[in-house]
Amino acid sequence: MNNPSGSFTSGGLGEPKFNVDGTAFTGPWGRPQRDGPALRAATLMKFATSYLNVSKSFVTSVLYDGQQNSQTVIKADLDYVVQYWNQNGFDLWEEVNDRHFFTTMVQYRSMVEGATFATLMGDSASASKYTNTAASMVSFIQSFWNPSKGFIQAAQNNNNRQGLDCGTLLGSLRGNYIFKPSSQEVLATTNALISSMQNLYGINSANNNGGYAIGRYPEDVYDGGNVNAGGRANPWFICTTTVAHTLYRSVTDYKSAGSITVTSTSLPMFQRAVPSIATGTYAAGSAQYNAIITGFNNLGDAFLTIVQNHAMANGSLSEQFGRDNGQETGARDLTWSYESILEAIRGRNAAK
Repeated sequence: MNNPSGSFTSGGLGEPKFNVDGTAFTGPWGRPQRDGPALRAATLMKFATSYLNVSKSFVTSVLYDGQQNSQTVIKADLDYVVQYWNQNGFDLWEEVNDRHFFTTMVQYRSMVEGATFATLMGDSASASKYTNTAASMVSFIQSFWNPSKGFIQAAQNNNNRQGLDCGTLLGSLRGNYIFKPSSQEVLATTNALISSMQNLYGINSANNNGGYAIGRYPEDVYDGGNVNAGGRANPWFICTTTVAHTLYRSVTDYKSAGSITVTSTSLPMFQRAVPSIATGTYAAGSAQYNAIITGFNNLGDAFLTIVQNHAMANGSLSEQFGRDNGQETGARDLTWSYESILEAIRGRNAAK
């Protein structure tokens, strides 16, 4: 079906919005959103890998046929990434048309995993194409790190923003190949994001064991119902939870590695969890290693406590909660709020 982003073969797979009856939505919107095909492919490849044992014919006829100009879902999405990854698109917040860290991270993941899946499907030509595309992304992804600012910028141009954005942490969690959550760059970015928020909202004046309510980005003016020129935005459940998730995933990385390296770049984030920690490499079993593992888990819990404190009594989570009164606002029962808390809890269970 043709839509405002194009046809099936000319960019239409990057269209973010359709009417509920499946027809094209032709009103104004932030389009295209080039993260969609990558995320869809990554999800469906997991399903298809398992479903091959149930119905290989379904997988090859509907999901991945290995043909050029394919209309099977996974193959078409992966080929979309190959063609469009290096072009502008709108960010995950549907606001800025640019080259985005989050988008490129999930596109990179789709190429890495797409190469593995194509090999499984006996499609060596596509596997090579996806591997080569992934390789071409690496230096661009690394360019988002801004050493002078001390954080990973969310977009290449940023315009009127400094570049801090919780979407960067979401990109690390969902990409997890380059700039993992435990990397010094992501930890420095996490610390910078917290620092930008901890005095921004009135509800953060309370002592919450180091946990703070976190919004999308410091310059945000969307308050859940309106765009206000005075920077009157709110913290989001997604973003507050994502900080916790980043800490938990870091712990699982450290346990897998058997050591923790604290650099001058990441030190401020480590000191939020263990004030006395210094730079160095600490082996599993050392007092410093154990203190960091405990400290990161406890700090993650402090951010989840913020979410718990501002959830409805029945557990309902909206999009945002008030910067001064903590009351839920914005979209009711936002699916993404629930997804983020479930992912963080899974991360917590793995880290404990």
